[in-house]
This record gives sequence, C-alpha cells and structure tokens, in this order.
Amino acid sequence: MKISFGIAAHRENYYVKLKSQLETIGAQDIQIITQATSILDAYQQIAQHAKHDIVCFLHEDIELIQFDEKLIHLYFSRNNTGFLGVAGTRYLDEKLTWWQSPTEYLSGCCGHIQPNGQQQINFYGPFSQVVVLDGVLLITSKAVLQTTQAFEAPDLIGFDFYDISATLKAHLTGFKNYTIPMNLYHHGLGQTRPQWEINRNIISKRYLPQFPFQI
Repeated sequence: MKISFGIAAHRENYYVKLKSQLETIGAQDIQIITQATSILDAYQQIAQHAKHDIVCFLHEDIELIQFDEKLIHLYFSRNNTGFLGVAGTRYLDEKLTWWQSPTEYLSGCCGHIQPNGQQQINFYGPFSQVVVLDGVLLITSKAVLQTTQAFEAPDLIGFDFYDISATLKAHLTGFKNYTIPMNLYHHGLGQTRPQWEINRNIISKRYLPQFPFQI
C-alpha cells in the first residue's frame, strides 16, 4: 500500500489494536508517536518520516473496518486536493464547532462506539467539498503540507483544534478539502477540556475578520 499512516498515541490498548487493523488492510509504513508534547508535534514527526507521499493521520481510538486506497489515490491525482476526511462542514463561523453548522452544510459520515459498547452511525450529510474536516482521520499529501504548513501552529497547545487549523489553512491556500466514505468507528466521546477553549479563542481571533467561511 502506497500510503503512510501515523498515530499520535498514549493508550496502548487502543493503538496496538489499530496497528493490527492497519496491517490487515495492507499498511506497511505505520508510525506510532507516544512521546509528543502535542498532536501537532506528533504529526510533524510523522510527516517528516513518512515513506510515501500520501499520509493518513489517525486518532488512536479508531476501529478501522475498510480503507479505499484507490479512491484516495484518485483524489490526489488532482493537483488541488488538500485534505480528505470522514466528516466536516461547508460553513464555518467564529464558534468553530463544525458539527453545529446549519444542517444543510454538514457533510460526511462517521461511526461511534459508546462506553457501553453500543455502535451507531452518524450521517451528517452528502459527501462533498468542505471548508474544514474533523480530525478523527485526516489524509493529505506531503506537497500540501509543505505548501500550507498545515501543522505549523506554535501558538496552539495540546491536542485540540489542530484539525480546524490545518484544514482551514489548506482551504484558504486554494486547496479543496473533501469528505469521503470510510468504514470506521470512533471511541471518542467528543468531550471538551480547558485547552480546547484556549485554542478555539486563538483561532477565532486569528480569522475573525474573515468569518464566516462558506462554500
């Protein structure tokens, strides 16, 4: 498989299982970063050492059922593809909560696993071009990363809002981000924490004169 994979990890019970799932679908270049100071730091390391031009960045707590390599290569055969992901929005305002966009702007589909083990599929809207993508799974190319400096955001801390920052940079640089079908389940609960609010305020102030973004 000519795609590199990277995981910013700290819970072994999750990332060991995901690594096994990636190997099952044919992945050979898999990096697991366990000592990063932030998710941006981890993703920069992954991009730097990736063996292939296309790189898939994943949350560690994913159950990856199916991965369409041909579809991904098809998108990146176009020079203007920025990031691919499973969910996002065609509208973004200063709140920066993509999932709270008006329903008609939401795009994509993602499975979730509740703490009790119950599985559910969340369908947000038709797969399409979007302004920003959720970070549960992000696929891009080294060329896009080099052009946009997508994961260069030294003022952001920890593990929040890197996805909005990176995919919005690609959008504003002229690349097109898309949601694509991907059979996966996410164990994350979507809970916020203090650093989430700090990073949201940083990005909101940065782009305030330009809001809202819409396609």
